[in-house]
Amino acid sequence: MFLAGLLASATAAVLYARAVKRSLRDSAWHGGMVAAIGGFIASALSAVLADQRPLVMLWATLGAFAVGAFAGVAALGFREPQPPVPGPSSA
Repeated sequence: MFLAGLLASATAAVLYARAVKRSLRDSAWHGGMVAAIGGFIASALSAVLADQRPLVMLWATLGAFAVGAFAGVAALGFREPQPPVPGPSSA
């Protein structure tokens, strides 16, 4: 179940990073935050339902942040190439 949560968090991070399309640093940060929020909600729900211990919430959230950061950087690296910006003409 934990791997399914990480996959869902990574998917959300990729979609968000592709929508934002900023630098690698911003993509890693925002992807990590989106994944950490999703991971925290999922692990908190599991703790409330007594499916896991509350201490696991910390490790699940940190793991989701790391996966989201990597996914955000990967999403930015695999985006569509942008056409070159025309510069000032040197005529």
